[in-house]
Amino acid sequence: MRHLARARLETLHAQSFHAQSFHAQSFHAQSFHAQSFRARPVAATAALLAALAIVVVGCAADGPIVIGGVVPRSGPASLYGESVERGMVLAIDELRAAHQRGEFPLALALELRDSGSDPEQAAVALEELFDAGARAAVGGVTAAETHAMAAVADREKRVVVSPTARGGASAPSESAESAGASRYVFRLFPSLDREGSKLASFAALELRLRRSAVVAPTGDGAAGDSFTQEFERNRGEVVSRISYGDPATDGERIVKEVLASRPQAVLVSGPGEPVAEIVAGLQSRGYRGALLTTSSFAAPKVVAAAGRHAEGVLLARPTYDSASRRPAVRAFVAAFEKRHGETPDLWAAYGYDAVRVLAAAMVKAPSPRDAWVGLRGLTEYEGVTGHIQFDEAGDIAAFPRVYVVSKGKMKELAEMEGAERRRIINRLASAASPDRTPVRLPS
Repeated sequence: MRHLARARLETLHAQSFHAQSFHAQSFHAQSFHAQSFRARPVAATAALLAALAIVVVGCAADGPIVIGGVVPRSGPASLYGESVERGMVLAIDELRAAHQRGEFPLALALELRDSGSDPEQAAVALEELFDAGARAAVGGVTAAETHAMAAVADREKRVVVSPTARGGASAPSESAESAGASRYVFRLFPSLDREGSKLASFAALELRLRRSAVVAPTGDGAAGDSFTQEFERNRGEVVSRISYGDPATDGERIVKEVLASRPQAVLVSGPGEPVAEIVAGLQSRGYRGALLTTSSFAAPKVVAAAGRHAEGVLLARPTYDSASRRPAVRAFVAAFEKRHGETPDLWAAYGYDAVRVLAAAMVKAPSPRDAWVGLRGLTEYEGVTGHIQFDEAGDIAAFPRVYVVSKGKMKELAEMEGAERRRIINRLASAASPDRTPVRLPS
C-alpha cells in the first residue's frame, strides 16, 4: 500500500502556512554553451485539470523525460508560487527548443501540480508525479513543503530540487532536517541563518546601533536566533524577543511590546504579508528606528501591500539582479518580459535556475533518474541567480546582501553611489538615535 493515497487529495483541508522565508548570475550548462539557450518563442502545450491543476509543457512525440513540478498555485505561498512556476515553464520551453535545434541532448517535459501551500498535499502530489513516471522533480517553495516531499524522494530514490526552501538553519522549524535534508533533495536558496547574521552585522557595524528587538512567528526562530547571536557578538543587546501567530489579532500587542522596549532597530521575520502588516503597524504608531527583515519581503506584491510604510525598510536577500548586464541574465529577462510583459523577480529566477540546473545534472548523470550524481558533481555551473554548487547537505554556499526599499524599489546598498549610500545610512542611524539628532557616520 502506498504511504500517501491519491484519493486523499479530495479530503485534504487547507492548513495554516508559515512561509519559511526565504537568497544569487550567467548560466552555462556543464556540457554546452550558454549561447545555445537564448530564449526563443516556443508554443507550450497547457492543459489545466480542475481537480489536480496539472499542466504539461513540452511533450515530445517520442516520449520525453518528465520532470515533475510541485508549486503553490493556491494558499498563502501562491504569492511566490506564481513567479516560480513562470520561471520553470520558461526554462523547460527553452530546453525543448534547444533539443529541437540539436543543441541539447534530452527531450524534456514538465508536469506541474498545485501544492495548495500544504505540505501534506505537496507530498501527495509528488508521489503521484513519480507514480506517473517523472524521473525527478522541482518543487517545495517553502521549507515545510520540501520537508514533506523529502520523505517521498527518499522512498522513491529520485531527486527533488527546491527553488526557494532553505536549509542549514538553526531553529527546528527551519533546520536542515525540516527543510528536507536528504541525499536526494537539493536547495538553491541560501539559509535563513545567513540573512539574520547579515542584518545583525549591518545594524551593529554599519549603523552603529546597540539596542534591537526581534519579532518572529511562533516556533520560527531561525532568523532571530542568528541575528541575536551576531548582534550580541558585536556588542549589541537584543532587548526583547516577541513571537506572533496572526498579525491581525496580535498586531496591537506586538507594537506595544516593541515600543515599550525602545529599540533602535527591529528585526521582523516571517512570511511576507504578515511582515508587511507588522511594519505598517509599527510605523503608523510612530516607530522611526531601523526596520529590518528577510527576503520574504522581497516579493513585489509584498512591497506594494506595505505601500509607503515599505520605504526605508532594510532586507537581506540573494544578489540576483534583473538589471545585470551579464549575457545570461539579459537573455532570461528579455525572454521573460516578452512572454509576461513584466520583469522577472527573484522567485522567477530561482524557478528558472532550478529546472536548468536539474537538466544539466541529468546530462552529466549515468541516467536521468540518477540526477543526484550529476548535481553533486557540478562545480562550475553559473545560473542567473549566481554560482551553483551543492555541498554534502544539498545546500549552496551563497551569501545575502543588504537592500533598501527606496521609492518602491529594492536597491542594493553596496551598489549605490557613495553619496546616496551615505545619505541613506546616515538617515537610518539618525532616526534610530535616542534623541533623533542627525548622525554622520564615517564613510
